[in-house]
Amino acid sequence: MLGVIRPTTEIIGQYSETREVGILATKGTVASGSYPIEIEKFYPDIKTYQEACPMWVPIIENNEMDNQGTHYFIKKTCIACFIKARIST
Repeated sequence: MLGVIRPTTEIIGQYSETREVGILATKGTVASGSYPIEIEKFYPDIKTYQEACPMWVPIIENNEMDNQGTHYFIKKTCIACFIKARIST
């Protein structure tokens, strides 16, 4: 897991003008807290918000990325992450 997380967290601060980052990941990754832990090491000033995306794995595995149902789940997950960010500020 750190093979994906670590390289991302090393550069993520270069792409955040607001110093806030939303992480969309599997339930396990969100539960592990790996992204916030690693981001804190490189960019202690960045506030991290996470949202689990349990529906995304079967969508991707079944090559169903471009349809209305998929767009619904993407929008729903992104909005949930934005809401978490706004509530905590």
